Amino acid sequence: MNFVKFFFLSFVFMVEPIYSQTKIELFDLIKTYAIAGQHNDDGWTAGTEDNSPISWKTNGIDNVDSPQNHTPNGHKDFNSDLGAFYRVGSVIVTLNNKPLYVLEKKKKALSWEIKLYGPRTGISAIVLSNDLIDPDNIFNPELVTNYFKKKGCEIALVRCDKGNKLSEGTRLYKLTMKNKKKIYLFLDFSSGSAGYSGSMILLLSEPNEAFCLKRNLKGQNCK
Repeated sequence: MNFVKFFFLSFVFMVEPIYSQTKIELFDLIKTYAIAGQHNDDGWTAGTEDNSPISWKTNGIDNVDSPQNHTPNGHKDFNSDLGAFYRVGSVIVTLNNKPLYVLEKKKKALSWEIKLYGPRTGISAIVLSNDLIDPDNIFNPELVTNYFKKKGCEIALVRCDKGNKLSEGTRLYKLTMKNKKKIYLFLDFSSGSAGYSGSMILLLSEPNEAFCLKRNLKGQNCK
């Protein structure tokens, strides 16, 4: 009997996950916060469950003007207009059930940064970013559009930067989910020979003109 128990424990040890963090599909991550909703305390507590795939770095929430939220050069957080408070963490995001990978000493799944913003009463925006340049990275206008359509969403491009290029720029999309919940997705992207990089902001309500102008969303006749 002891031998059987030893063999079972050894087998469990051998097949445990390679990565310490669990993973979450991008769309499921977005739904988590879209459901929590704006000005709802669950917005801050969503993703903090014991089995959450997100590894949080912030204790509770912090003021966006705190020194901890400044850049290494001491500059203010560019996205501080998204809310008076923030919370930051990291998470392994999958795209169609596949994570992106980076090669360090060993091949490992890429961790994305996730940052929540909003008033004390609830979140208003979620920023997702990674520093990988890759052809499969989601920060590609065509990939973004196809991805959300396959997830059953309606996606419409509502504003873009003046240049409206596929190689680099900024774009604003309106996402309508199956339950008719509407959120806005801001995409900041650039590309080179190795692929795309960038970041996205998920907004739980329509952004105002100040948000758009700060992020070069000057064009409205986008195709």
